[in-house]
Amino acid sequence: MDLTLTFNTDGSPIFKSSTSSIWPIQFLINELPPECRMKNCLVAGLWFGRHPDMSLFMGKFVEEVNNFGHLIWNTASSVIRSTIHAVCCCVDAPARAAVNSMVQFNGLFGCPWCYACGEHHEGNLFPLCILHSLSASLLRKYCWCLNYCYNIVFC
Repeated sequence: MDLTLTFNTDGSPIFKSSTSSIWPIQFLINELPPECRMKNCLVAGLWFGRHPDMSLFMGKFVEEVNNFGHLIWNTASSVIRSTIHAVCCCVDAPARAAVNSMVQFNGLFGCPWCYACGEHHEGNLFPLCILHSLSASLLRKYCWCLNYCYNIVFC
């Protein structure tokens, strides 16, 4: 029986006037019954400082999850062999940009789906209204994203 994890990270300032924040990596095991799942949320990592280096912070989490390999545990009646998989990362928009090493949604080239720059108008950034007519070369490619993520995590 394999185990799947849902994990989360988000920053919170220590004090209202502080420039430092704390970023926990929390996870839960999806196979637990719903009434137990939220009561058994675990902390996998903790970053304290201005803003985490996500390639280091999340990279270490990914490395540790991958190093678990096969987990062997005993129940009253049998021995169970499990593999752990992190299958879902639930974060808000600013944390999603940080975790993906991207510009935030309100920045130039902040769209996770294409390379459209966006347009500034009176201090706001608006996406181009030509998404349906974007050429295939402007759309972010799945293989490019995989390669980029691989280089961030493993290089």
